[in-house]
Amino acid sequence: MKTAADELAKAQREVTAAQYELDASSAQLREAEDAVLKYSERTDSARVQLADIELRCQTLVGERGQVRRRMEENTENTAKAKARIEALEGSAAALRAEGEAKAQGRTALQDRVAELNGESAGYSARLAGLE
Repeated sequence: MKTAADELAKAQREVTAAQYELDASSAQLREAEDAVLKYSERTDSARVQLADIELRCQTLVGERGQVRRRMEENTENTAKAKARIEALEGSAAALRAEGEAKAQGRTALQDRVAELNGESAGYSARLAGLE
């Protein structure tokens, strides 16, 4: 009986040790499951953030294209405006020169009219003297 009691005590110690190892393993398993859950949540969050970043990148690429097109349009419009300004400046210079020439011609005509008025007055005076 003593052997059976010893065997029983030994078996109970082994069961207790196995139960301790089972409890420890269960705790480790729970920790591992918690870690997996935590990392799964982080992964899901990272995927959502990545999708958001990719969407923003696509939006920015589109906006960059629009900005480039507007810059090209602005460059073309600026070149056209400069060409138009140069053409108008040339026309303005020509009109100024024409105006100055007309002004000089008008002055010459006014001088000639004054001269003719003087001559006419002289003729009128002579005519009045002849009468």
